[in-house]
Amino acid sequence: MIFGRTSTGDGKDFIKKLQRERTDYKYASQVRTIAKSLIQLSVGIYTEPERFVYELLQNAVDAFADTGNDSLEIFIQADQDKFVFMHNGKPFNEKDVEGICDVGNGTKANDSKKIGYKGIGFKSVFMPSVNHVSIISGQFCFEFDKQKARSLMPSFPASEGVLGPNDVPWQVIPIDAPQLKELSVPGFNVITIVYTQEAKKIGARIEHLFFDLQFLLFLRSNNVNIRFERNGQFVFSVGKKQVIDPSDNMPKVTLYKNDQPLSTWMLYTKGVTVPSDVKAALEHDFNTPDKLKGADSVEISF
Repeated sequence: MIFGRTSTGDGKDFIKKLQRERTDYKYASQVRTIAKSLIQLSVGIYTEPERFVYELLQNAVDAFADTGNDSLEIFIQADQDKFVFMHNGKPFNEKDVEGICDVGNGTKANDSKKIGYKGIGFKSVFMPSVNHVSIISGQFCFEFDKQKARSLMPSFPASEGVLGPNDVPWQVIPIDAPQLKELSVPGFNVITIVYTQEAKKIGARIEHLFFDLQFLLFLRSNNVNIRFERNGQFVFSVGKKQVIDPSDNMPKVTLYKNDQPLSTWMLYTKGVTVPSDVKAALEHDFNTPDKLKGADSVEISF
């Protein structure tokens, strides 16, 4: 696989700025607390190793919504020691990079048109990868590397104890990686490389995940194409295409596998006004995302 999107000086400087902020600890106890919290986010919450694929798919849909392009293109590769997920959505800007280097501070929290809102979804990639994830997008080429992050930790007095092998919050410490600038796939703006010993297992689970394609109906993108390869060999492609039926002016969605239509669905979407008493109740509901509280209307699709 040949990659290559260059990283500008601005992107490099921003990554180094974030790196300084994410390694400026005064006490060893702070490092241990954050490191353990991040492990719980990536392993304690996301118990299935393939869960991160759904999270990356969600991110791709949200990023594509801002492009105005006709079709969301996704390319997934599972090799011996790495899993690669790329899409043609909007390239990362500084806020995007800052969001995935943080917890609960994503860029979607106040955007009701985006799926994500918790700001922790990307942390799922650190479950299958125990030490290394790389990202190439726009002007940014950077990585999360456990060993390199450990070398950036400040020195602490012996009285605070030695940091253990897992006492490093590497999942939020970006490291500029200019060597990634040679990596590129034309037409794909965001490339995530997850280095993992479970690539073979995850690749097998991917086929199972995409056996039932009805989940594609509920992706906000009207047209989606997903291609999957394992060890450089084509395995399958799936997708959906939405058109307006001129006979009734209703959207109809056809699901495809390997360019062959499998089923066609009628899609009906209606805007519903949120009653004032419901809005008032949601204001005090802990489980309702802030971006949905106070909404005057919602869309329901069948």
